[in-house]
Amino acid sequence: MPVDTELFPKLEQIAQAKTYSVKTLIFDELKRGKIRLPNFQRPLRWRAVDNAMLFDSLVRGYPIGSILLWRRPADKGALKIGNGTLDVEAAADAKWVVDGQQRIVALAAAMLEIPGQSKEYLVHFDPHAQEFFVPLRAADRREDEVPLTVLGDLAKLNRWLRAQGLSDELQDRLDRTHQRIVEYAVPAYEVDTPNEAPLRAVFARINSTGARMRADEVFHALLGNRSSERKAIQLDDLTNEVKGSGFGNLERSDALKCVLAASGLNPTHSPDTFDSAQLDKLVSTEEVARALGKTIDFLREDVQIPHLRLLPYPVVLILLVRFFHLHPEVAAADRVRLTRWVWRGAVTGLHQRAEVSRMREALRQMRDDSPSATIDRLLERFQKDQAIGWKLGPFDPRSAAARMVCLALWEKQPKRLPTLPGEPHGGPVEMDELLGSDRFAPEIYRMASLKTDELRAKGKSAANRILLADWRSVADLRHLNFDAHREFLDSHLIDQAMLNAVLENDQARFLGLRERALIQHVEIFLAKRAGYGEPLMAPLDAYGD
Repeated sequence: MPVDTELFPKLEQIAQAKTYSVKTLIFDELKRGKIRLPNFQRPLRWRAVDNAMLFDSLVRGYPIGSILLWRRPADKGALKIGNGTLDVEAAADAKWVVDGQQRIVALAAAMLEIPGQSKEYLVHFDPHAQEFFVPLRAADRREDEVPLTVLGDLAKLNRWLRAQGLSDELQDRLDRTHQRIVEYAVPAYEVDTPNEAPLRAVFARINSTGARMRADEVFHALLGNRSSERKAIQLDDLTNEVKGSGFGNLERSDALKCVLAASGLNPTHSPDTFDSAQLDKLVSTEEVARALGKTIDFLREDVQIPHLRLLPYPVVLILLVRFFHLHPEVAAADRVRLTRWVWRGAVTGLHQRAEVSRMREALRQMRDDSPSATIDRLLERFQKDQAIGWKLGPFDPRSAAARMVCLALWEKQPKRLPTLPGEPHGGPVEMDELLGSDRFAPEIYRMASLKTDELRAKGKSAANRILLADWRSVADLRHLNFDAHREFLDSHLIDQAMLNAVLENDQARFLGLRERALIQHVEIFLAKRAGYGEPLMAPLDAYGD
């Protein structure tokens, strides 16, 4: 495979091999601002157990891998270490961590007292069990435990030992552990070059083999926030744009797919597989943001999907970004037809994200001739109306089926429980309430109360779900009167027969009735949204003279 020499230029000088003790690396270099982290590093992923395991490896003398450092000046400022920051002075001879960020952060965050640090970095040592651990809860604390902020600093350790009155054996053990940690030799390669591009390339190359970076991390390393003639694409700007719109949290990996799709490139490929000619096609962050904005407006207003978490197949967002990048202005009749395409693909499952070939096929249909022509091609696979034949399986909020059921229930404009005597309902449910709840679409009957296999099978389905953030249990229904609270009950697809079943504690009858009602409601809802039985008329000007 030919290598893009612009993305992967040669280093002017071969990297020099050195070693640093942990003490030198953390206390002499990093604490004084001579170790820095460049902006193309990957996000931190280590968990508390990984941070503790690193120190266990040091004490056991296990290899922890080499680090790659880039010599260049650094300004005075705040150095972010994990979730905390250190104020450091300028350094003319700073060393920037190109590879080894996770290890450096884990060492520094545990050994230095850094304001704002989160618990998962606060490693402790149990001198009795000779184990490193992170006390995330009060119940995790142990007798005579030593924080690494003490164990890693000889002066602090001596003061701590004098105060504790431990046995000679434990004191010797802590001294040896301290020594093993601070004297551990970390192999390092240092590179001296004024050009950032080779370092980005080295970082991407190292981390895209073995324990691979995700595609968005490779992209950010090679092309994010860089100074060159080739566009810098800010994936975080795109994710923030979506979050700011209130449409949900777009993963950075999906933001990358939006960029590649809008640019006419294959969104399933890793950026380091593209050549220069392909990368020159990349559209700007601003252009993708505009297409994303139009896509979100379309999904909300036309498709009537209020949030990314309810989009049955998230791949549709990526496809629509390509469409609205090519066709920013779309006539009302074509918006209706594009809406039908979204829903018909959901009903038939043709938008399944796992179907990579179908995704590519849809992207090939999106050309810059006209919106009507593009939509004609997209709809070719949906010429005939299809029977829906809906079935209720186990409810998984991440599945397309569950999301379509929730959208069907959302169409009924669900109301809150009444809170005052004689009140018909407590006002409309807000989407933010549901998404902010730990139990999106909670169970009406708790599973522990369903005693037979048949009941438990029905209890796992959407028939046993309700769109209420403050739902407690089925007892919330038992004080309701159907006539007085009909608007509330109707909004949750609960009729008088179902309420009677609740009042009579007949779980099987309630779940059976609601299952049938929900299947009928979902089928009608989907047929309406997919436009089955209605003509798919293009704008008049698409038909010519």
